[in-house]
Order: sequence, then C-alpha cells, then structure tokens
Amino acid sequence: MRNWFVFSASERWREDDSEYEHYTDSGGKSGGQKEKLAYTVLAASLAYRFGLEWGEQRSRSFRFVVTDWLACRPLLALDHAAHWGEALAILDWSTAHPRPGLYLRQLDIPGVDTKFIETHRALLSELLDLVLPESAVDHTAVGARAFNERYGLRSERPLVRFRLLDPTLYLQGLSDLSLPPEQFAALRLPLRRVFITENRTNGLAFPDCPGSMVVFGLGYGPGAARRGRLAPPRRGALPGATSTPTASASSTGCARTFRRRGRS
Repeated sequence: MRNWFVFSASERWREDDSEYEHYTDSGGKSGGQKEKLAYTVLAASLAYRFGLEWGEQRSRSFRFVVTDWLACRPLLALDHAAHWGEALAILDWSTAHPRPGLYLRQLDIPGVDTKFIETHRALLSELLDLVLPESAVDHTAVGARAFNERYGLRSERPLVRFRLLDPTLYLQGLSDLSLPPEQFAALRLPLRRVFITENRTNGLAFPDCPGSMVVFGLGYGPGAARRGRLAPPRRGALPGATSTPTASASSTGCARTFRRRGRS
C-alpha cells in the first residue's frame, strides 16, 4: 500500500498559460491517473531543482531521464523517494564535473556523504548513464566494483608484494615490500630466480636463496611479474605461477632446503 500525500498542483497550457486542471490532492483519481500525476509532479520538481528550460540541450537530456527512466522504474523511484535530494545533488555535481579524476572521499557535494554514493551505486549508475555524455562513461567498466572506473573516479591501486630472498639484494635493509605494479615493473635487480606463490604462508616461509625473490601472486602479482622488466632469470623466463614454491623449482637447493625446514 502506497501513501498518497496531500498537495496542490496546477496543470497549464504552454501556449497561453491558461489552466487546464487544478489538483488539490490525488483523491478521486484512478491508479493510472495517480501514477501519471506522480510522474508529472516529480518531473516538475526535478526540472525546477536543476533550473531547466524547455529546448536547452541539458533540458532535453534531463527530460529523457524523467520520461524514460521513471516510466521504466516507477517503483524504484518511489522506494528511493527519501533519497532524491542526495541523488539529485550528485547528478547536478556530476554533470558539471564529468570524469573528475578524484577519489570518492574527495568529492565535495553539499548535503551528500560519500558513504551514500558507496551504498547507492546501483541507483546512481542508472541515472548517471542517462545524464552524462557518452564520452564521460566508460562502458567497458561494468558492475558495482567498477563504479569508480566507469565514471572517472580514482581508485586505490592494488600492490605487488614480494620478498627478497638474498640479503645482498635488500633495498636499504628492506626485504619484504609492496609496490604499485608500475614501480615493481621498473625494478632493476640482478635476479637469477623469481618464485611466484599464490599462498601467503608459503611466501612468508620461503627460505633465503641467492639471487632470488618470491612474489605473492595475489591480484596483479603474477601478471605484473611477467610484464616486469626484471633482470632475466636462468633459462630466460620466469617460472609459472604455482600454489607451492617447490613445484616451480623442485631441482634447486632452495626448494630442497624449504622442504627440509617444512618437516622439522
């Protein structure tokens, strides 16, 4: 059961501004008439909120949102009626700042907590796709997790974690490091072997090994290691990703040491 609120609205002819019909509330209307009236009132309030005028390019874009999206999603619009103030503020700001290149928490939108955006990405995606120009939407980025990429917001980059297994290769005394993929790819180290493990415990327990590192193969780990321009290991290729480090180097003294330590 929906609640229909008391209101007053005047429907007027555009040609001479004469009144066509005056509504004091939604009483006496059929379900279809109530629905049409609700769309009219909502569309008018949104147009007023955005300062839209008939015939302007921005107005045509907004009219498309109202007539098409509301017609297709009336119940969703009513379900989010309490949040239209925040949603409209976001649309208003986004049309003025397409693909801003900022982190989500950097957005300074009056009356909007950025957590609102995080929890209403599905609704906002539908609306932003309609009001933003095609050039401002990356249609290859799909799904809630790709919201930032789709609308030009910055995201925290995943890091490549690795351990240097040779003390002579430590970087200013550091052996366990995490770097952005591009910085990892720029490393220049005299490596002979690069081990890749999908298991964090294996990476932490990997023993010292001359001229070697172990990469924690989560996220961008394996791909970044293969694309990275590190000094080529023996035989000119990096070992493939593996769930256990011994499988990729079973003939090496490092692997034999690892197995012996694992049993003790």
